[in-house]
Amino acid sequence: MAISKLMHMKETAGNPSRHLKRAIEYIMNPEKTNNQKYVKVNQALHVNQINSEQIYERMLHTKRIFGKEWGRQGYHFIISFADQDHITPEEVVQIIDEIQKEYLKDAYECVYAVHDNTEHLHGHLIFNSIDCVKGMKYHYKKGDWEKDILPCVNKVCKKWGLKELRLEERVDQERYGEHKNKWDDFLRAEIDDMIQEVSTYQEFLTELTKRDYEWKDEKYLSIRPKKMEKKRFRRTAQLGEEYTKERLEQRIYEEKKRKRIEYKIQNQRKYKKKSNVNVQGIQKRIILFIWRGQKYKNDRSRNSDRSSYYDQKKYIRQAMYLQSRGYYKKSQIVQRNQELWKLEKEAQKIRKKIYNQKQKTKNIQEEKISADEQLKANNELKRINKVLKRINKVLKDIRKEKQMTYSIMREIENKKQKNKERGKL
Repeated sequence: MAISKLMHMKETAGNPSRHLKRAIEYIMNPEKTNNQKYVKVNQALHVNQINSEQIYERMLHTKRIFGKEWGRQGYHFIISFADQDHITPEEVVQIIDEIQKEYLKDAYECVYAVHDNTEHLHGHLIFNSIDCVKGMKYHYKKGDWEKDILPCVNKVCKKWGLKELRLEERVDQERYGEHKNKWDDFLRAEIDDMIQEVSTYQEFLTELTKRDYEWKDEKYLSIRPKKMEKKRFRRTAQLGEEYTKERLEQRIYEEKKRKRIEYKIQNQRKYKKKSNVNVQGIQKRIILFIWRGQKYKNDRSRNSDRSSYYDQKKYIRQAMYLQSRGYYKKSQIVQRNQELWKLEKEAQKIRKKIYNQKQKTKNIQEEKISADEQLKANNELKRINKVLKRINKVLKDIRKEKQMTYSIMREIENKKQKNKERGKL
């Protein structure tokens, strides 16, 4: 008999989809899934390889496409089986695959896995809250479990020769605490999920309250869902050695430590990527001048680098120019300078022709001509003025860049001269 439970993941402050990410990482844990042997995805989830980071990013991408990054982030389906079912993990994977095809119809991106590290086999299925075809959000209403989910699960169970789960059996289970092993699996899964989300034991108790659990924190930690008031409180220590009060505090601390290490590793990788800039030749020299000037700024006793400090802005402009153009040799600067000389001469010739044309048009305006000819002359003069404005702007940019190449060449020559003088001394 298969017992099913559906939970949703709410948005959180800061990163709205934090619960979704942690839930995916939890169900894909290699220690619980025989090194991810029992992890699968459906056809709607297009990923290159089955990786928790890629799956999470793909689901986020779908949310961004339809502009629905807020609200409920996803849904978590838990399916548990009894020992009497005599079923293997591989068969459970196939059963969950058939359930998701029957219920989700490949409209929602989902990842599912089977955990074989407990006494009873159980599967987890997480699906995105957004329909990747229509962009509609998944809506769960009261009564959907009985109308849609239960018939879907029973249909697949019947096909595999498993006992069907009836609504009456589910009610009895909630009221009288039958099938404790299945209920314990649900509690373990809930506690494991909460440990992933909290940083302290006090936050863990707060999370229990948020998820509609009542709790007693005395010698032993005991919990009970608020909806099941007739059900007794269940001690977490009875769920196993990993769920005693002391062990829970230790696990929360270990998880917090693991997150810190991961955060440091990620930051180191980001820093390495940012610092990997291709700087060569002249660019290195200019950046060295900037560094020396900054050093003088911090230590004014270094009088030898006073000039570098006062020329900071000039060196920064030169470095930005060289980096944007990709120049790192003196020959490239000289060649560019010669090109700018030619461009400037050509632009001056064109400007001279347009000035002559402008003068002729003005002379025509001064003559006694008809109103139509006067209008044509005025329009022609406006057009010429616009062209002149553009050419003057081009000339200004050429001269500005030419001045930049001159200053860089002069800086290189000055440096060579200083090195020669030091060699003579």
